[in-house]
Amino acid sequence: MKHKAQLCAHGGMQKWSIDFWETYSPVVNWITVRTLLTIAAIQDLPASSIDFVLAFHQAELDVIVYMELPIGMDIQHGVTKDYVLRLNKSINGLKQSSLNWFNLLPKALQKKGRDFRPSKVDPCMFVKDDCILLVYVDDVLVIGKSKDTIERFISSLKSGVE
Repeated sequence: MKHKAQLCAHGGMQKWSIDFWETYSPVVNWITVRTLLTIAAIQDLPASSIDFVLAFHQAELDVIVYMELPIGMDIQHGVTKDYVLRLNKSINGLKQSSLNWFNLLPKALQKKGRDFRPSKVDPCMFVKDDCILLVYVDDVLVIGKSKDTIERFISSLKSGVE
């Protein structure tokens, strides 16, 4: 059995204009999803999905954020009340994590020859000649002209830290 743990912030403690300025979770319009899935089914286009497991952890913070030590974390002989953590990157639980991730995503999609453009109709849809991406927070639905196109795109994401 494999156990995993992940540090999460208690976003309910954050105060607007001190710890964050703006919140936003990128969610594709469901009309866009239904329309593109219908077109993909009619034209027999392949589709795949991607879950960016550590999406929020890649995005930079736009403000300085401190958090209390997690319960059970022992720093120095059980004394933890005098210590806090300064976050260098977004983590799950912060109110602005989704927005920070969404600000990073278009930059990653436009570099390394990926050349995706954001749609003028839906800001969570990114278009390229042979591929369309639909973003729902940290999940992406990929529709391409061929399975090879989709696999090349996924491989380009795996080739390095974005």
